[in-house]
This record gives sequence, structure tokens and C-alpha cells, in this order.
Amino acid sequence: MRALGAVHDAGYVLLRDVGSTYSDGAEETVLQLMRTCSDLRSDSDELIGHAKGWAQRYHLDPTRANVVRSLELPATAKVLEVGAGCGAITRYLGETCAVVDALEPVPARAAAAAARTAELPGVRVFVGEIADVPAEPVYDLVIVVGVLEYVGAGTADLAPYQGFLREIASRLAPGGALVLAIENKLGAKYVVGAPEDHTGRTFDSIESYPAGGKARTFDRRALESLLLDAGLAPRTLGAFPDYKLTRTVVGNFPDELGDDARSLLHRIPRFPSPDWTRPRPRLADEQRVWRTLVEAGLGPEFVNSFVVIAGKPGDGGAGSEIASSLWPAQRSAVFYSDNRLSPLTARTVVEQQDGQLVFRRTRLAPDRPMDGPVQVRSSTTTFRAGTDLPHVIAETGVEGAAPYLRQWLDLLDAALARGDDSALDIVPHNLVLAADGALHPIDEELVVPGRTREQIVRRGIYLLAKEATSASPMSRWAPHTTVGEVMVALGELVGLPSDGSWLDLHVADESELQTHVRRGRPADASDQQWLETIKKGMRSAIAKPLADLPLGERLPARHARLATEHKQRGTELAERGAELARVNKELATARARRLPAGARRVAAKLLPAGTRRRTAIVRLRRHLSD
Repeated sequence: MRALGAVHDAGYVLLRDVGSTYSDGAEETVLQLMRTCSDLRSDSDELIGHAKGWAQRYHLDPTRANVVRSLELPATAKVLEVGAGCGAITRYLGETCAVVDALEPVPARAAAAAARTAELPGVRVFVGEIADVPAEPVYDLVIVVGVLEYVGAGTADLAPYQGFLREIASRLAPGGALVLAIENKLGAKYVVGAPEDHTGRTFDSIESYPAGGKARTFDRRALESLLLDAGLAPRTLGAFPDYKLTRTVVGNFPDELGDDARSLLHRIPRFPSPDWTRPRPRLADEQRVWRTLVEAGLGPEFVNSFVVIAGKPGDGGAGSEIASSLWPAQRSAVFYSDNRLSPLTARTVVEQQDGQLVFRRTRLAPDRPMDGPVQVRSSTTTFRAGTDLPHVIAETGVEGAAPYLRQWLDLLDAALARGDDSALDIVPHNLVLAADGALHPIDEELVVPGRTREQIVRRGIYLLAKEATSASPMSRWAPHTTVGEVMVALGELVGLPSDGSWLDLHVADESELQTHVRRGRPADASDQQWLETIKKGMRSAIAKPLADLPLGERLPARHARLATEHKQRGTELAERGAELARVNKELATARARRLPAGARRVAAKLLPAGTRRRTAIVRLRRHLSD
């Protein structure tokens, strides 16, 4: 393919102008950023700082590449990417693999992808479609992320999707593999009412798009059937919150690991998933629904997005060598730190080893210096069974929390006595309650020297209350009505001031710390503006009404409350209307009894000087009415 087409001034090779006019409005801005920013790497903190709005974030967020970053891509691989967009995933492929041919039908997007990968000698960007790629089986990998759903322009006819996948299979070398990412039409977020990502309509994909649309997604069985029809052998993984900005990819948790280990399948993903088009109606808690599905053995059918590794048989009919290496058989999950600067982002691989699960945590970018007061510690730890402490507190409420918090303080004091710089992470949301009633720390990752006991205690209670209140109905926390009130109540149990004054101290401490950790600082924000932005978010979390949390006031309950309030207001208005009618009637009667003007003049002449004429007129009116 590299011998075909003409090189355009924008840096891409034009195979064919397919006439695509698709645009999300961000292409020109993204292209300018690729030409002006100095760090174009796949995990660039600089680029995301310029993102304004969802469309730009989609092209610039470092987590875009996590959907393929979670796989073991061969360094020697020859890769064809179909639907490169503005190059977010293309850049990572070019950093990892020897040869990358990126295909994109929209010239404006291809220009941005070419600009982002210009310094990578192994990458070429082409404008065209799969039919423009020579039908030769030469690629070890074909990457198709967020494309298949658009192939049929929303049609329910399977022919366009089947034809597209067959075209891809014909370009795969024997033993090669297709990596395909797409939303699940039955994703857990859609089950609980999140608007469908393409149409914005609630329950649209679950109802098989009754009003039509520009795209169409599939359930697991239908998707795997399409791949089998193309001569490929699929193995399906799940992505959360989805394939777009991926934090977690989950795979196999065998039965022999036991229920405790399999519980990680519902504990590792973070919920609720973001809504990209508009906020969802509050109908059900996505986390609890996902847990129910997992415990019923239905998790693989309801992941939010699919990541399918589909191998092409090798010479002699052997299985796909590359497909088996992309996601090793012993691997169960891969997940990444949330919203951290690249030098502080960790990648955690969960693997089966000798009948146990092992967590291997490494820095995503070990070559980047960790400037500032925060460090990330690499580690290898064995899974410890138990219940996350915030979920224990979510069941007990404030009344039952005291003994667990005393255990936590004992663990914290022991760590501080040892001079452990990772004591910052010995907080309740990083503790599990084992079957013997003992608490055990997990996830000791951040190293921050010099933190005092009081600072860590404030941080622990703040994070505990945020997580526990989201995992339980608001009735459990009565009479408290906000997350901040629960924070204060839990804080009293560990000796924090009952007036809640410690919350301001925590906001000041934590926001300053987060300026050294959090990704996404706007490029035009000063240090103080970034600090104030973080503070504002924390204060909002403190003030959040419990009614607005996932298990707070649901939509049916809110409708019932509003209907009752409407009825009460209607009754009040009716009563006020009746009172107004009575007053108006009295006023009309009074007006009817008023003396004519002539009678007033007569009264004025007959009454002696100094007489209270108003009183006399009233008496005269009564006399005449009688």
C-alpha cells in the first residue's frame, strides 16, 4: 500500500477521496494543536490541557489508547488501523509496533493523525477505505476501534458488517489477529438508563433502535457470530467505562479461583460510567446492577464495551499465535490509575498464578521523572479476600462504624511508627475486612513524605464518606442529608471536631496535593486558578445532597414527590381561590351599597360643620339599605 497514492501537503497519502464529510467540529483545533504543542506522545499531559468540550477530549485524552495499551502488542508487528480518526490510538501503535498503516476516510482527521505521528518513521497515514487497501494477507494486526457500528449506517441488515469483516480478514496474515472495540448494545450502563452514545435516547440499543439512527451496535452473541462468519476465532473481553476512555479491561476469572476472587470482576471497574451525550435519568445504580449480573454469571454479556481479539488461523489450520499472545491465558484484568499525570499513572495487571490472583503494578511511563512531592511505588502483591471497608460502613451506617475506624487508626499508627511514607494510602477505602474480622491494607501505591497523622485521618474520613454514601440508600444516614454531614458524623468517631471545621483544612491540604497529581490542568490556567478549580470540586462533593447520589431519590420517587407537591399546591391554590372569590363578592356588595354622588352632596349640606362626614355617610348608607 505504501507504493500507492500521492502524498498530500497535509502529510497523508491520498488513496481515494471517498467523499466523507463526517465531522465532530474538533478536527481543525486538534490539527493546530498537533502543529504547536511539543509533546504529542500518546500519554501527553500537554495535549489534554488544551481540550475544551467532549469532542476535543475524545481526540486528546491519554486514556483513549488504553483500550489497546492493555494488550501485549508485538514490537515487530505490521499493523493496519482502520478508522484512525485524529490519531490518538495511531500514536500509541506507532510508539509500540514496527510498522503502522493508518487508514482514515476523512481528510481533515487524517491530516491531524499525520501531524501527530510525523516524527514516528514506522507510521504512514492514508485517506481511503478498506476496499482501497491491497487485498494481500500481510498484516499481523488489524485494529478497528469505534468503526464497525458505523459501517452499515444504522441498518439492521447484516450484509454490510459481514462484508467489512471479510475484507479485513483477507488483509490479515495467517496467524494474525483483529482487535475490535465497540459498544455493547446490552451494556450495564444502558440497562440502567444511560442514553445511547450515538442517538442520545434512553434504552435505544436495548430496544434495537426502533427510531433508527446513524450507527448500530451488537450483543456479544451477534458480534461473535459476525466474526466467525468472516473466518476469525473471537475471544471477547470487556472494557469500562467503555472503549472510548478506558480505565479497565476485564477478561477471565475462572471458577477455580473461587467466589472471592471472582468478586474482583465487579469490584475493579469504577461506577457510574460517564454519560457522553446527556445525563441519564436516575433509575438504578449501575454498580449494584453490574454486581448482580456478575453474580448471576452474566457479566460477559453486559460489559459496557467489547474488546474482541479475533485470530485468523495460521498455515495448516493452526490457531492464531498473535491472538493468544495479546491477552495471555493467565491474565484476568488490566486497569489504570484514574486521572493522574503521566509520570504518576500506574498500570496494574491481574494474573492467575499457582491458583491465586497476583497484582503487578508498574509505572506506565517509567522513563518520566516524578517531579514534585508525590511518588508512585511499583509492587507485586497477592489478592487478599474480603469486603471493601466503605461497603461495610455503607451497611452499618454511622452507628456501626466506630469499631472498624478504631482498627484503621491502629493500622495507621503502626505505619507511621515504622516511618512508612506510603501511610497516605492507609485509609479506609484501601482496606478490606477479612473473614476473621481483621482489616488489611491494599493498594498502597502513593508515597508522600511528611504527611501528619491528622492530615491522613481527615483524608481517610473524606474519602470513606464519599464512597460509603454512594453505596447505600440515603435513609441509612438519616437525619443527615448531605455527604458533608456524614463526613462530620464519621469524623467525630475518630476525634475530629464536631463542628466540621476540619473539612476546610482537608480541602486546603488535599487540593494542594492534587495540583501535583491530577491530570487535566487547562493550558491557560495559573497555579492559583488550578488550585481553586480543584477546591471547587471538593466543596461540591461535600455539599452534595444524599438525594442526588446513585441510591438517593430515584426518578419514580421524585415524580411521586413532585406529584404530591403539585397536588398540595393545587389544594392551596383552590383554597386561596375560594377566599379570593369570597372577598370579591363582599367587595361587590360593598360597591353596590355606595351612596350615589347626589346623596353625598345632600349629606354634606345637611350635616353640621365639624361632623365626621365619613361616619355620617356610613350611617346614612345603612339607613337607606334598611
